[in-house]
Formats: sequence, C-alpha cells, structure tokens
Amino acid sequence: MRQVLKINQQELKKALEIYDRKVATEMAIDAEFTRLIKDYDYSLKSLLENPREYFYASLEVVYKKQNTLSLKGYKLAELMQIDTNELLRLADGYEGLKHIIKPKKDDFTDYAESPDEIKRLEFSLEYILLINRFEKQFGRVFPREAMLAFSPQCVYFNHYLNTYEPNTNYVKDLRVR
Repeated sequence: MRQVLKINQQELKKALEIYDRKVATEMAIDAEFTRLIKDYDYSLKSLLENPREYFYASLEVVYKKQNTLSLKGYKLAELMQIDTNELLRLADGYEGLKHIIKPKKDDFTDYAESPDEIKRLEFSLEYILLINRFEKQFGRVFPREAMLAFSPQCVYFNHYLNTYEPNTNYVKDLRVR
C-alpha cells in the first residue's frame, strides 16, 4: 500500500503548458496545410511526422497533371508563388515539441511505499497538525523553530503556499549533505 507524499504541482503545470503548446501547434499546422492545399484528403498523423516534406510531397500529388516538368515540391511551390512561410515556421517550432507526450499526474507524484516510509509520513502529518493546532490557539509558529524542533527535519515550510509539508527526504530516509 502506498500513500501520496507530495505532488509537484509546479512541474506538472509546466509540463501541461508545454503539452498544450504542442497541441496548439499541431492544430495550427493542420489549419495552415488545409489553407494551402484545399480539397486534399490527407493523413494528419503523416503530416505531423514531417510537415515540411509531407507538404511538398502532397503538392506534387495535387498538381501532378500540371507538373509536366516533374518539378520537386519546393520548386513547384516557389513557381506557383505559394506562401509557405507560416507552415515552415510552424514546422520548425514543432520539431522541438514532437516527442512531448501528455503528462500524467503520477509522473509528478512522490509516494511513501514501505511501512517505514508510511510511518515517517504519518509522524510528519501529525506534527503538522500539532503545529496548526498550536497556531490556532496561541499564535504564529515560526517555520525555523518548527523545522529545527526535530534533528531530522520531518517537515519543511512551503513559502509559496505558506504551509508546512512533510519533508520528502525525511520520509524517504534520504541523507542530504
């Protein structure tokens, strides 16, 4: 049995933003391709594998009858004065995003898995409850005093959220120098 120790929300948010940028770029490439080559039945998956080459190959297929000189796709686009700047810009930007997969919450979650880790996690949570109870009754407990009360620091103060959280290094029994 395992219990959630910590979810790294900031890293998860960053990963989701990058993934959203990838999806937006894919949609923009699809729209630009459709704008440049109308009424052409194409595979979005093939287009996204290599947008630049797929566009030029598709251009050759679409204008096969008119292309009596058997010109390559890029030359054909140039002679027909097709503005491919936006598609090429999107394709270049997509190169760095191609490998991105949808992030899962589990990838950014630390768990207390062994019985010893669960025991240390429960101790940390009890200590946090004690601090919170003390603050409600007597006033502010300063983070420095709360963290130094135990030799292995079982809690740390998250300054972004203004809360105490279990110390991952303590729960996982990692020695930090």
